[in-house]
Amino acid sequence: DKVVPKVVAEVATKLTEATIQLWTKTSAKMLPTPAKFHYLFNMRELSRVFGGLFEAPRDTIKDEVYLVKLWRHECERVFTDKLTNAPDKEWESN
Repeated sequence: DKVVPKVVAEVATKLTEATIQLWTKTSAKMLPTPAKFHYLFNMRELSRVFGGLFEAPRDTIKDEVYLVKLWRHECERVFTDKLTNAPDKEWESN
């Protein structure tokens, strides 16, 4: 049974709220259109981000920097990869 460093646990708590905020802003801004009919962001996207984080073996998350990089990767995989053009992807990245 490995203990998670306190700083990693604190960052993980903040990432939960950050993920919800990202999902809220994305689902409000990136609405489906006839050309972008697949721009549907629902609760599954949240579970995909967290699922990706939980797939990482605990011993690979050595510090909070790695955790944030992993979180960003998962958010890009779930949200940004769904977007079809550069302006939308740029908005999501900022």
